[in-house]
Amino acid sequence: MAEPFSVMHLCNIKDQLPSLLISAFILISVSIAFFWLTTGSKKGLARQILNWSMFFSLMMYALVIPDSYIISKKVGTGMGFSGWLIGTYFLGSNFGALFCWHAMKKSPDMWWKAPQTILLPTAISQIVGAMLYTVATFMAAYIPYHSTWNLVTRFELLLSRFVLGCAQGMVEQMTLRATPYLVSMEDRPHATSVFILCVNLGIGLGPMADSFMSVIDRCPQGADPVQGVGILHALLGIFIFVLLQMYPKLKSAPEDSEECVSAQKHPLGEKHSEEEFARKTKVIVGSLIMTTVRAFIVAALEAAVALLLQTKYGVRQQDVGLLIAIAFLASIPVHYCRASLSWLMSDIAWMRLANFVALLGAVLCFPQTCTTGNCMWQLIIGSMLLFPCLYVSDSLNWGTATKHFFPPGTSLLDATHASLWYIICSNGIGRSFGPWVARMMIALGGQVLYSWLQFLVLVTFMVLFEAKIRPNILL
Repeated sequence: MAEPFSVMHLCNIKDQLPSLLISAFILISVSIAFFWLTTGSKKGLARQILNWSMFFSLMMYALVIPDSYIISKKVGTGMGFSGWLIGTYFLGSNFGALFCWHAMKKSPDMWWKAPQTILLPTAISQIVGAMLYTVATFMAAYIPYHSTWNLVTRFELLLSRFVLGCAQGMVEQMTLRATPYLVSMEDRPHATSVFILCVNLGIGLGPMADSFMSVIDRCPQGADPVQGVGILHALLGIFIFVLLQMYPKLKSAPEDSEECVSAQKHPLGEKHSEEEFARKTKVIVGSLIMTTVRAFIVAALEAAVALLLQTKYGVRQQDVGLLIAIAFLASIPVHYCRASLSWLMSDIAWMRLANFVALLGAVLCFPQTCTTGNCMWQLIIGSMLLFPCLYVSDSLNWGTATKHFFPPGTSLLDATHASLWYIICSNGIGRSFGPWVARMMIALGGQVLYSWLQFLVLVTFMVLFEAKIRPNILL
């Protein structure tokens, strides 16, 4: 049952001009810095562009998280729709990845011979999706609560998120497809960690950008700048469009491809015994299942924390995004801490440590463990432990899995296919259903029911690694 929306919480667009102008200035400055600082080989430039595109795409995804509940109430719905508003993005990502994979399956060299065949539709989808969302936010702001036009607004909101997700899925599939050929086998776990760091930064800075706009605008007390967030979507869409046009043609790629294909081969040779074949299959399939579980937990956490801060702890809208960003951006020090201290332990030991700390974070999310009275901050601290540690564990795990890929064209678990399965598991399943399930659990049983769901799924994540993946690792 949708909650009544009797008070106009939406801000006039004129009051949001200062924040929009500053946002545009920041984007222009970032683009100038990118042009100025970009050096190195074409392969390095290609990786940078793909990582930056992922960063800004996921920033657009996360911009919606703090405002999703407000917009949902304005168009006559409630918590369930707000979850779908977040998760539909990654449902679209699944379809975008499938399109990109199908195109590159027909032409395996497309990623370096004709990259714009994929990147141009990606860029156009970014523009179209961003503009649709901008229009939808204005419709949500000015259409009366009981108007039948709100049905159109709901559809347009979901459609815009789906189209933006399609663009993100194409970029991600392109990144995962190209990385094994752009990076040596030894550097793949590190490259995967950098890629995951870009994902974390985008997701973390999205809510912060929303809070930033709320702080510097001239909106009345308690008003929410959802139209400004819509316009910021348009600015980001234009920026990504320009960025993708810089992707280089790797004319020297035939030599690179030969080097990388040979680097991609298993040290034991192309022919594997039945035992080796079975063990590699278990590692890759198990890693895909772990990725699904990780994506579900993280996406659920993003949506659940924002909703709990708004509804249970009464946090001001302008502070919600900042608190979410604090939790998500904890991945930065965790990433660099592990990178600088990687010599202390093996990747397996780091995965186990990260899993244990994540479990501690899940325990802190239970309201029953709060005895100090600062329950809101305990939830934030639990999220700060849970979010980055899961990503560290999963990135190291998937980096290890890439070493077990079968030679190109020999299996459904070669680099081309495995990158598609990764996106389907992560985005199509985990991230699509995580926000909706989390918010429905909160609607049904509050923070307690959600915390139990999170805890049990995390235990499954840990058991799967120890039982199915660790015993079968070959490299």
